[in-house]
Parts: sequence; structure tokens; C-alpha cells
Amino acid sequence: MPGRFLAIVGSQQPLDEAWLASLQSRAETERGLTLAFDVVGRLSVLTDGTLPFLPIEGGLGIALGHLFSRDDGDAPRDIGKGSKVGFRSLDAIIQDGWGGYVAFCVRSAPAYVEILRDPSGGLACYYSARAGVTFFYSDISDAVSLGLVKARPDPGFAAHYLTYSALRITRTGLFDVRELLPGQRLSLYAQRCEEACNWTPWRFAARDQQIEDRDEAIARVRHETQRCVTAWASQSRSILLELSGGLDSSIVAACLQHQSADVRAFCFATPDAAGDERPYARAIAARTGISLETIELVIDEADICCPLQHLSPRPGAGVLQQVIDMAVSNYAVSVGVDGFFGGGGGDNVFCFLGTAAPAADVLRRQGFSPEFWRTINNLSVLHTCTHWTAFRLAVKKALRGSQPWKQNASFLAPDVLPLAPDPHPWWTPPPDALPGKREHVASLMRMQGATDGKARVGLAPVRYPLLSQPLVELCLRIPSWMWISGGRNRSIARDAFADQLPTEIFQRQAKGDFTGFCGAAYSRQRSALADHLLGGWLAQNGVLDRPEVEAYLKTTAPPKDLSFFRLLDMAAVEAWARVWA
Repeated sequence: MPGRFLAIVGSQQPLDEAWLASLQSRAETERGLTLAFDVVGRLSVLTDGTLPFLPIEGGLGIALGHLFSRDDGDAPRDIGKGSKVGFRSLDAIIQDGWGGYVAFCVRSAPAYVEILRDPSGGLACYYSARAGVTFFYSDISDAVSLGLVKARPDPGFAAHYLTYSALRITRTGLFDVRELLPGQRLSLYAQRCEEACNWTPWRFAARDQQIEDRDEAIARVRHETQRCVTAWASQSRSILLELSGGLDSSIVAACLQHQSADVRAFCFATPDAAGDERPYARAIAARTGISLETIELVIDEADICCPLQHLSPRPGAGVLQQVIDMAVSNYAVSVGVDGFFGGGGGDNVFCFLGTAAPAADVLRRQGFSPEFWRTINNLSVLHTCTHWTAFRLAVKKALRGSQPWKQNASFLAPDVLPLAPDPHPWWTPPPDALPGKREHVASLMRMQGATDGKARVGLAPVRYPLLSQPLVELCLRIPSWMWISGGRNRSIARDAFADQLPTEIFQRQAKGDFTGFCGAAYSRQRSALADHLLGGWLAQNGVLDRPEVEAYLKTTAPPKDLSFFRLLDMAAVEAWARVWA
């Protein structure tokens, strides 16, 4: 995996020099990690040589990863590459920079070490503590190989993960391994540690931050999207773009068409027509001049019980993602790429909400105003429902608010269900937060595991430029009802790139459907799945409701019964746990 680091922090006592020298020697010999930064006795940072870095705080700290300046105009440059001048403070990085980074800084009075992760989570950061030493690492394989972590899967986490699968928490699936979440700062003192939220979406979702002029919102979304894609494209010579022909990946393609990197794209085709998006992908490829390769997904290659291809502290890819990753990785090796791009996160950043929250927001802000009735009309067009239904749901949402973390208890043993979701530092909305803003923030939180389980990260970085911090901040400042203008989801983004998108993509609101492909894989391997789940780690640790799972697997699931997706998710967790167990 490119872009790896390992940091050793002496928090309770100075690092033993002989032990540290031995560890550094092993890390270089066995893992290819060499010393990049050192404060004697306090902090040592090793990298694989592919991560840019720059000094901070007058040489008392280091920022690892890609860092762009906010005031670099239309083509932000990576100031970590070859730069000897860094940011004056950790706070300045958040305010004046953005990118995918983890920063470390040593303090003298009182003595402690601070660690900051960027709000987009572009560079992974896990940590473990042992005997007064804390280890931070981007790749769990390094920590395990060097004997720094005794990895054991946690049944309690598995239950939480399956109950609230979209909620990323500090706890990981392994005992003694935690994650520094995006936008978080950790301060390690001699006798304690403190975690603080250095970046919060609520600052930009606040009422006094909202952009009231729709034309201004459109112009700024176009400009910022182009800047972010340009910045990330500058880090690659050869880019492979996952081009579904949906709105988000098409916008990324439009922004990539004039970059200096060699850009090629791929799309998927499944045996059933619902998952074949080639006509849309061909349209945007022709419009942008980007070469397009079609990758056929073969059901016979979908192994529901396949073990993970790389170690991860959390469960990740399911059967569909495994097939996609295998096909993409083979193609990427054949053509040679140093960066994977995609439109992932576009739905989340561009406020694609499936509820009446936009109309509820107007009602809470403006009452029964003309804008409210326009939004009711847009809502009814978007969801093909009556005006009365849209009105009723909007009033209900305005009165009751939003509860995004709903418990999914299906196929789980009742006694393992968590009483409530674990806390998340971003989920502290102010009392006056609007329902649509709550759902927008929750949607962004669901993308914090965007690259989990993707085998292709072992070949080259996987980048989703639409999740870049400046673009996220801007989109949080746009009222939710503006995003459904004209009865179209993500309408601000659509109008921002209207002149660069083919008509069929500009108007497209549906998405490719892989239900048929996944259903066929389930039907073919139902017997193997039964053995995999009923005789596996989840069952042995009391996580599954065995009678319920067994009863379902004995039946032939009708086409409209999508409960098999739940079992496919459980199969992915089982495959992950078996690697560790």
C-alpha cells in the first residue's frame, strides 16, 4: 500500500534509544519504512518514501501527506513536495490548507505530543498504546508485522457495525486498535490523553453562514469543484477514472478533461441490463475525449465467502466490490496507473436527500412562504408524489426532526444489540439545527469509510476529489431546498456543469442497479453461505440470530425480497473476522 507511515510517540516516558533503534532497523529491513522526522526521546516518524511531508511549528512538528494552500488560485499546488517552509501551527493547517494528511507536533510546556488528522480523512490514521508508547500507523499490516499490535477481532464491534453500519466510530473491529477520526486532534500527555474536534461541519451549516443567492451558489460550486479536482490530478501522471455515467463521476470527468495527466476511464457491464451503464459512460467519455474501457463483471467470479485480500482494522468490501476490485486491479496493472479517481461522495456532498427535509427546512426558516410552496412542488416532482403527501411529510419532519442512525436488528441476536450508537465527534448538532442540515451532515459521516476494503489501494491511491474539504465546506453553506430546485436532486451541481454534460446525463436521476447481479451470486452460493455464516466466527461469538439466519437460507428468496443483501453484508464481516481470528 503506497503512502504508509509509522509514528512512535513516547507519552509517559522518553523512548528507549536502544529499543527504538532496533525497531527502526526492523521497520526498514522488513517493511521498507525509513526515518523521516525525529525529536529525540519524544517522537519518531517513519515513512515508505512516497508520502510528501513538510515541517510545522518551527521544526517541532511534521505534516505527512498532501497539503494544498487555499489561496493558490485555480491550480493549488502540493506544498508538501520539496517545501522547506511549513505552516506556523496545527490550527493554521485547518484554516489555511487542505488535503489528505496527518500532522504531529511536540510541545514542551507542559510536555505532550499532538496529532491532527485532516477533515476529509484522506490519509488513514490508526493507533495503539503499549507500555507507555503510542504507535500511529496508516497500514495495520506494518504494526502487526513488527509485533506492535496483537490483533484480535471484537464481537462487540461486529454487533455495533452491523446494527449501525454507516456510522464510523473511534473504536475499530480489533481490540486495542483505535482510529483518529477525520478532523480530530489527539493530545498525549504523560498521564492522560485528550481528544478534541478541530473541524466540525456545524460551523459551515450554521444559519449565518448560508448562501442565499442561488446563482452565486452555482458559480462557486463549479469553481471549487474544478479547483479540487485539479489539485488532486496534479499528484498523478496516469489516472484511471471509475466512470459510471452518473452525475458525480461525470462531473469529475468534465474537470479532468484538460489536466496534464494521462486520463483513461472504465465502466462496468453486468449480465442484466439494469447494471449496464455503458450508454451513459460512453456519452460523457465522448463529450470529454477521455478513452473508455468496458469491464464485464462475471457472476462466476463473485465469491461470497472470499477472504480479504489485505488486512484492515474494519470490515470492508462485500461481494460486488470484490468483483469490481479484482477486475479493476487487473486492468490497472495492464495499463499502468498511479491514481484511481471516482465520483464517490458526490451524493453526500451535493446533498442528495431522500426525505422531505428540504421542505421542512424552509418551513422552519420561513414558515408558509412562497419558497415553501415552491419547495413542496419540487419535492412532489422529485419523488413523484402528490402535493398533499409532500406537505404532510414536510410538516411531520419539521416537527419531529431527523434521526439518521436507525437500528438494524435483522439477523442479529437480540442480546448483542447495542443500546445506542457510539458517539461521533461530528454528531453534536446545535439545538436549532435544521432537519435537512442534520441529514446532510449525517450523509457526509457515512462516507468516512470510502476506501475501506478496496484492494486497489494496494496498487495506487484511491481519490475522491468531491470529498475535498473546501468543497464540503461550501456545500454545507447552501440551503437544502436549493439542491432540489426544479424537482431534480443535486440541482446546484447539475446547473454548475450544465454546459459540460450531455443532455442524458444532465437529466439523469436514476442509478445503475446491481441487485440482479448480487441476487444471482447469492442464489448460486446459498449453500456455501450457510456454512460460512452458521459455522463461522459470528455464530461462535453469539452475534447472529442463528434460527433466523438458518430459516431464511432454507428458503428461496423471492426477487423482491432484498434481505439477502443483509446476509451478504454479514458474509463480508465473517470473511474479515476469519482473517484475524
